[in-house]
Amino acid sequence: MKVKCLKEFYEGKKKHPSLEIGQVYNVFHIFINKERASTVTILAKSDYIEDLGNYSLGFFEIIDSSIPDGWEIQGDVVSGNFSISPIEFTDEVWNSFFDDLNPEAIKIFKDVERKIKLFHEGMEA
Repeated sequence: MKVKCLKEFYEGKKKHPSLEIGQVYNVFHIFINKERASTVTILAKSDYIEDLGNYSLGFFEIIDSSIPDGWEIQGDVVSGNFSISPIEFTDEVWNSFFDDLNPEAIKIFKDVERKIKLFHEGMEA
């Protein structure tokens, strides 16, 4: 899945340094919630920062809804509360990545990032 940024994103009164209007981002996780704002996890990059974060889907337009093989749905689709992400991204991997910057979790993330990029370029991972 790919999304294009439509609105400036602010953190407090400061514009987010790495999200740019018109920029296209690969999605690493999507969370659909019918009661609250749905979110996407993207890797926003600028000249000086790489920021993996969750952002309201309302800031983006989905420009490619295709999802690579090896992604799974967790939650209850019927109720409208579910997430879709690569099977490699278990809770343990996410926690190790964000909390500890664990080298193995970083390796898994980089491998998934490569697969997503190749998928969108029309090549096999």
